[in-house]
Amino acid sequence: MGRLVAGMFHLITHAFFKALLFLSAGSVILGMGTAAITTWPHAAANAHPGTAATDSPHSEHTEEVFDPGDMRNMGGLRKQMPVTFWLYIFGTLALAGIFPFAGFWSKDEILLDAAKKFPVIYIFADRCGFLTAFYMGRQIWMVFFGKPRHAAAEHAQESPKVMTVP
Repeated sequence: MGRLVAGMFHLITHAFFKALLFLSAGSVILGMGTAAITTWPHAAANAHPGTAATDSPHSEHTEEVFDPGDMRNMGGLRKQMPVTFWLYIFGTLALAGIFPFAGFWSKDEILLDAAKKFPVIYIFADRCGFLTAFYMGRQIWMVFFGKPRHAAAEHAQESPKVMTVP
């Protein structure tokens, strides 16, 4: 396959599996945010300045502000959000270039061409691929495995089909 075709193939496949990962991340944030609103008593007070919880001059140092997108609040979400979990796994495997996903086929052509003609670029690209797989694996571990690190993670629910189907 020519360099241009391999490059275009990788850009298109990369766009699709990154879109899958962003949609799945949005699903996780929605599940965490919705659970936080319904289960965490301080969430509403922190969202509205001037309420009783924020009237004290020291309240900004004593009240916890919840961020539904902070992975440190997550954990164990694979049980509460199984569809999102599997979609995230598929997107991660494609991004990491694992066989038989599209990322394998597109990265394989680029790495093969680089190994033959540009060995320094090949070494750099190979290391970048490893680092991508490493940080995505760490992210999956923090978000979907282990024990929930916040009440919102314990009560998160799967997103509706309007988010999980696309």
